[in-house]
Amino acid sequence: MTKLLANPHAHLKLTFKKTGETYSWSAPKCAIYNVIMGKMYMNFTSHMKIESSGTYDAVFSFDNKGYYNHKGGDVHVEGHIFEGKNKIKALYGNWTLFLASCDNEDFKHHRKEYLRMFNETVSEKDQGPVVPGSKILWVSNQIPKLFDDQFHFTNFTLSLNEMYPGMSDTVAPTDSRRRKDMKALEDGKNDEAEEFKHKYEEEQRERRTTKTGDVPMWFAKNDEGHWAYKGGYWDRDYSNCLELFESLENSSTNSSNSSISSVD
Repeated sequence: MTKLLANPHAHLKLTFKKTGETYSWSAPKCAIYNVIMGKMYMNFTSHMKIESSGTYDAVFSFDNKGYYNHKGGDVHVEGHIFEGKNKIKALYGNWTLFLASCDNEDFKHHRKEYLRMFNETVSEKDQGPVVPGSKILWVSNQIPKLFDDQFHFTNFTLSLNEMYPGMSDTVAPTDSRRRKDMKALEDGKNDEAEEFKHKYEEEQRERRTTKTGDVPMWFAKNDEGHWAYKGGYWDRDYSNCLELFESLENSSTNSSNSSISSVD
């Protein structure tokens, strides 16, 4: 089994404008299996801490425990919500399906039964065990019918490349939804897609040589060295924006007895 370890070094920050409260975290490390042969799948392999500017923090553990689902990979996650150094709530779930929270003592009491049921149901779609008294924090949307044939994309991901009527007048000339190579690939026109891809790559090399368009228009590094939105995009003034792609507008017409319950 071939394995590729990846450390994304992605530091993320979320700020709520109304309250000013911020949350910051770093993406966990991951391992990608069967890169050369076999069915490829991915596991998260480290801890992740979410720090807030308020009272509470959270820590998640993605350490592999051998729980596998129908997509492949270890999908179990556990953690805690902290107030200072005190654990005030337990966090648990399937990071491809749901996340729940409950009282620490309740989770300790039911943990053995929960893990047994998790292992029994992890291969089933749209289902997961829940400890009594839990609050469901997040549930994933149902996967598309052609999930395995569409690169395991969610419905949201499948919609990201759509250009609906009228959008050409509002999205930036640099918006990747205008790329004709991706649209041709979606339509199964591989030769045409390769031609457009080659054209875009050659134009990119030329811009890099002349240092054209190498300064971001709507983002700048802040005092902490992180990229931050500096405003202006929603004004829809693209007069100083590069014309990277031809106009493209596409209308889509498709786009056992137990005290532990389950998430459906």
